This record gives sequence, C-alpha cells and structure tokens, in this order.
Amino acid sequence: MTRAKNCVHHGHFDPSGAEVLPPAARRWLCHAIEPGAPLYRQASIAMHGEIRIGRWRPFTATQSLAPGRGYRWAADTSIMGLPVSGYDTYTDGSAQMHWRILGVMPIMSGAGLDIELSAAGRLAAEAVLVPTSLVDAQWQHVDADHAVYVVSIDGHAHRVLIEVDPQGVLRRVTMQRWGKPAGASGYGFHRFSVAMEAESRFGELTIASRMVASWPDGGTDGEFYRAKIDSVHLH
Repeated sequence: MTRAKNCVHHGHFDPSGAEVLPPAARRWLCHAIEPGAPLYRQASIAMHGEIRIGRWRPFTATQSLAPGRGYRWAADTSIMGLPVSGYDTYTDGSAQMHWRILGVMPIMSGAGLDIELSAAGRLAAEAVLVPTSLVDAQWQHVDADHAVYVVSIDGHAHRVLIEVDPQGVLRRVTMQRWGKPAGASGYGFHRFSVAMEAESRFGELTIASRMVASWPDGGTDGEFYRAKIDSVHLH
C-alpha cells in the first residue's frame, strides 16, 4: 500500500509527488486534477437519468457528497403517472431511505444495518466523483491499467478497484458491495460495477459525467441506474 502525501503542497494538489502511486492511480489523478487545485472534500451535484423500478423511469436528482463522511441523494420520478419523490442518506454511520407518492403516501422506506452497509459501499465507490478526496488514500498496484484504493468509513475498510485507460480516463469502478440485487435470496456481498461512459471538466476537476451502475456483473440485465451529471459545485 502507498500514499502520495507529497501530492499535497499547502493544501493544493502537486502532481510531482504522485510518482510513488501505482501507474493507474497516478495517470487518473494527474488527468483528473488540475495542478494547484485545492483539495476539495465535498461536492454538490445535479443530475438526471433513468432508474430501474420495475421498468426504466426518468429521474432528476441533486446530491450532497462528502467522500468518507456521507451523502444525501434526493430525486423525483413518477410511477403510473404519479409523482414520486424521496431521498437516500448516509451520515455518521446511519443510513435511511424514504420515498413517497404525491409527497404523502409512503412507497419505500428503509433503515438498519443492511441499509447502512450498502450505503457505506456506495459512498466508497462515489469517492471518484471528488478525486481530490483520494489523493491521500491508501493505494495498491494491480497492473498497468488497474489499481485499488482503500478508504475507511466509520471504522470499516472498503476496497475499490479502478480501471484507467492509457490517457488517464477513468473507465470503471468495481467492488464487493453489501446489498440485495434483483434475484438475490438475501443481503450479502455482491459484485457492484459502475461503467464511466463520458467525462467532463467541472472547475479544476475532470470527472465522470455519464455512468451506468449495475449488479452483479455489469451486464444489461444487472443495470439499474443510468445518470448524466449536469453540474458540480466543489467545496
């Protein structure tokens, strides 16, 4: 495991210190973060896309994301022509999900250990949307195009595999995430994959701007989430 502590100079990104990182991690971070960029730790994100609830349904959403600490994802969609709104949250080791039709009729809610473990896995994977949060993460070499970062969330270590092309573009993240995919008999660790289909520059960072999430194996049958990021405010 390696850390690139020398990538940080007076609170800003210094790519000259990235030489100690695995090649894939170094290429991605140096591609994604402009030299001298502040080490942003949070992002406010607006997005739209499709989510699979029985069938594919369009959604719009906003997300407050603080890698390693928590998130709140609030979205609007519709079922049978009726508006549905709700949110998923994770903070301080606690996770909740609440969804209502017409703002009053509950259709989905959840809390407890299984929801918390799944949400923590999501938070670990979504750290790539704020690449400056991973500058001082623990990194492990896999091969020329793959590396693993390890982040601790509320005392539990999460290992996330990144796939990076020769130009430094992030193509996929994969991990064993706690959850209950469609067809699974119960909660457990399952392969979770997010394919990055496009990227955009937001301020001093270049991040994935179109992505497809799936379980268990990234195939069409396992896809459940397709999103396009519209704006990102870093802080």
